[in-house]
Amino acid sequence: MTDYVLRFCNNIKRNSPKLVNSLSCEEVQKAEETLMKIMQSEWPSEIREKYKDTIQFFEENGILKVQTRLILSQDPEDFTHPTVLPDHPLLERLVLHTHRSLMHAGVLTTLAQLREKFWIPKGRRVVKAILRQCIKCKRLTAGKVNPDPAPLPPDRIHRVAAFQITGADLAGPLSLRGGSKAWIVLFTCAVYRAVHLELVSSRSTESFMQALRRFWARRGRGSTLYTDN
Repeated sequence: MTDYVLRFCNNIKRNSPKLVNSLSCEEVQKAEETLMKIMQSEWPSEIREKYKDTIQFFEENGILKVQTRLILSQDPEDFTHPTVLPDHPLLERLVLHTHRSLMHAGVLTTLAQLREKFWIPKGRRVVKAILRQCIKCKRLTAGKVNPDPAPLPPDRIHRVAAFQITGADLAGPLSLRGGSKAWIVLFTCAVYRAVHLELVSSRSTESFMQALRRFWARRGRGSTLYTDN
């Protein structure tokens, strides 16, 4: 967007060549330099003075850069002389753009990519604070919700006789000799968790009712029976 704003400002000037084609590399670079100058111009001088004893600054084309100890290396110029980017709303946009271009990488990866060209005061803290605003990362890294356990229903806590309130379920099949199969009907007391087992030869209603009659004959007829079969 800044590229086109600068092009518009150029085109409205009298006796200036009109630019209508695609953006050139020079226009993009000029837009980047303009944004850097805006960010640095709003950096309070008192904060800059805090780094004067430890960081060696210098200006190049009106842009504040850092003189690192890697000037004799064969690394790119932007890496050996990174541009200073102070805390600014535009820095937030740059960090989020870099973060998304790296497929939502973490703080250290995003910061390492930015340090290829820029020096950000308190970089790790700044990048970490900005990445906390990423909605997609919030969804992926959100902590588990631990709701309070629900109270037990009355049928689980009333003091009644064993198997007065019962739950029934079916387990199996069990493979028997001769290729036949069998199932187990589990009757569980809801209050005392006692278990009664009955063996059935099929999953039919008739087989279950026979198992239920045997259970009642042994344990007595209860008041409530829960089953999902």
